[in-house]
Amino acid sequence: MQDDFNISRRKTLAALGTIGAASAGAGLGTSAYFSDQESFENNALVAGELDLKVSWDEHYSDWMGEETDYARMPEDGETPDLSLPAADPNGRPIELVFSDRTAFMDATRQEQFPEGGLGSEEDPCEALADVGDDDMEAPVITVDDVKPGDFGEVTFDFTACDNPALLWMNGRLVDEAENGLTEPEADDPDEGDTAGGGDDTGGGTGSITSNGPFTVTPDVSAMDLASTLVSPDGNVNITNATYTGAPNANGTFTGGTDPFGIGNGIILSSGSAANLEESAGGADNNLDGISAENGQPGDADLTELAGAGDVSNDAAVLELTFEVPEGEDQIFFNFVFGSDEYNEYAPGGDFDVFGDVFGFFVNPGSGTAEETNVALINGEPVSVESINQITNQALFNNNDPSDTDTPFATEADGFTDVLQVQADVNPGEENTLKLAIADENDQQLDSWVLIGGETLSTEPPTENESELVDKLRARAWYDEDIAGDNVHQDGEEVFLEGSLRDVLDALSTGNGVPLAGNEPAADGGGTGRNCYSEAPDVHYVAFQWWLPIDHGNEVQSDSATFDLGFYTEQCRHNDGSGMNNEGVDPDEVDP
Repeated sequence: MQDDFNISRRKTLAALGTIGAASAGAGLGTSAYFSDQESFENNALVAGELDLKVSWDEHYSDWMGEETDYARMPEDGETPDLSLPAADPNGRPIELVFSDRTAFMDATRQEQFPEGGLGSEEDPCEALADVGDDDMEAPVITVDDVKPGDFGEVTFDFTACDNPALLWMNGRLVDEAENGLTEPEADDPDEGDTAGGGDDTGGGTGSITSNGPFTVTPDVSAMDLASTLVSPDGNVNITNATYTGAPNANGTFTGGTDPFGIGNGIILSSGSAANLEESAGGADNNLDGISAENGQPGDADLTELAGAGDVSNDAAVLELTFEVPEGEDQIFFNFVFGSDEYNEYAPGGDFDVFGDVFGFFVNPGSGTAEETNVALINGEPVSVESINQITNQALFNNNDPSDTDTPFATEADGFTDVLQVQADVNPGEENTLKLAIADENDQQLDSWVLIGGETLSTEPPTENESELVDKLRARAWYDEDIAGDNVHQDGEEVFLEGSLRDVLDALSTGNGVPLAGNEPAADGGGTGRNCYSEAPDVHYVAFQWWLPIDHGNEVQSDSATFDLGFYTEQCRHNDGSGMNNEGVDPDEVDP
């Protein structure tokens, strides 16, 4: 018998939830993911199958619903049933007294699987969700606004089928954003950033982001467009700006975080900038095509970029001259391309000769249009042809009413994810940046390019940290004393607590935070920390976040996204330190 150690793994990610929280309409979400691992040694099955089964029960309280009928703040000297501590030990906690705890939990429930919970007579290995079941509908909590005192919670029920298990809880911060600064947020002394110039609508410099829907202000002067783009700390000094094209083909925008991922900035269009807003009378895109014919000429660089035999029409061109200091030799900025030519004029569509053309040309004239264009994806110009449902599909958002339910609140039938330009420039000298878009070979069906406000800089974008992730508190505990009741009892151990950032930092290290099981490792055939007993036993871990009462306006418009989950291994023949996940050759032993 050959002496080797091979690992047969199942590492499946199953989206099991979205918990939302953010101020002023921005979204904070979590999706839970799980993995289980099987191990074989010396050509003999030593642990059999290890199958992690899970369920969940999620709640969110914003004090705007029926939950107010079943809970209140305690009176002087009254012991609270629920207490969520402030970050400062001397701060005021969130405290509640329940008149009917069951009714309160029912009123705040967002999603539960299985519906009604696990029955006492049910086999958990049959009733709970199987890891990796892509058909499992994800539970969703949607929150439009976070106020002091709001809190959310999810309790995970899990069982280890076939063998005792070691378990880790893990998670990660996926994304966070300031999403611009409202005036109250900018005025708050705890706000890390300050607002720049411009007015409340963002139509001037675009430095203050509206919390309303996506809104376009058309016909903006060239210098106002330019100043909207420049980062206040980015070492880019605009010396001149000119715009060529129809007045309605340019504009500034606010409220672009949803759907485009860019809070504010400028638009250039082959037709009408304002046509990018939602279709009139509808909550989403209800037109399969929209066009504005401006009767404008094309652009020589765009015609060259389009290729032999093609022409450009209705060009909109913003040209900036700028200087950067000595020692700075690159610029960066973010953009999104969208078009009503999706999906008919993309590969696989009915037509392919009218795809609109756009380009960002750095120091045009120093080379060909192809050589100076920096709006590229994998070396190819960004266009309907290069990002779509077939090519670079991971960067594409389909919103075509002919083949989707139009999930995005914009007229564009499709648009890219946020893309980044990184381009070489001449340090200590005057440079030119030409931003241009046009119809190709016709004047039908508008396209748009959105460029992020305050993203034009000599510095690469840094992590967009928000105060929300630091101001939100979070904790995780073993929800066992009153099994899986979603409420922390005094006797239940909190194994993780702190700011949401600190908690997620701990959960994202290694396999995550090791969980203390309910039986000695030796009983499950392992060594080290306790393991979790196998089915029919069910175990419970809860995770809770809350926004303390003692905070100001610094989290307005901030958003964040994070994942939660578990990693599990068989208990038998393992010591709780975690497998190294490295493959081995047949003559090797996995350390």
